[in-house]
Amino acid sequence: MRQLLRSNTERYVDIISGVNDTAEDLIKSIEEGHEEVSPSTVFAVACILDKVPFINGSPQNTFVPGDIDLAEKHGAFIGGDDFKSAPKQFRSKEISMSNVVDDMVAANTVLYRKGEHPDHCVVIKYMPAVGDNKRALDEYYAEIFLGGHQTISIFNVCEDSLLASPLIIDLAIVAEMMTRISWKTESANDYKGFQSVLSILSYMLKHDLPSFDIHIETTLLVTLANHYRANHYR
Repeated sequence: MRQLLRSNTERYVDIISGVNDTAEDLIKSIEEGHEEVSPSTVFAVACILDKVPFINGSPQNTFVPGDIDLAEKHGAFIGGDDFKSAPKQFRSKEISMSNVVDDMVAANTVLYRKGEHPDHCVVIKYMPAVGDNKRALDEYYAEIFLGGHQTISIFNVCEDSLLASPLIIDLAIVAEMMTRISWKTESANDYKGFQSVLSILSYMLKHDLPSFDIHIETTLLVTLANHYRANHYR
């Protein structure tokens, strides 16, 4: 069994000491009905307590520090945030998309030196009339001869539910598979499971959760390079 959340976008909640920063405080805040506990966080806590893998497909900060702390204490699996095909609505989506751009820039050491960053702006608007048809206008500009600029514009229209469905299936299958796998090094005596934050799911999500200060690569070329390197040394 696994739980995958694809719901309406919630606002970002404030991280408050004594409210949602530890597992104990989060449980207490839920019992007291604190306003800085979102509905999706309540669903996540319920799954964690039952050791059911929970994946957040929306962009808000469902996994507050207390959630991650609770998952680690119970040995439950969580993954997030935000599908890489998810519809873009509200400020939460803009934050999530900006993280994707930052990750791509950080991975491209050929075009950008450390500390360099291109100008970019993510603007997302919700238009009820277009329904499931996501419309995206991406503009890329580059400097050319004598300080001139070249602009490339791409207009994309697609049915968002059909984009997200394969990701939902893959995320659910991989998350469930991780519950069946245990591993150990040659020098270890006992097998163990994976860490609670399933970083293996990050490639299919826009904003990967922090896990033990480990840097997670989610850009296509770097991910493929790591995959081929791992298989080469098997």
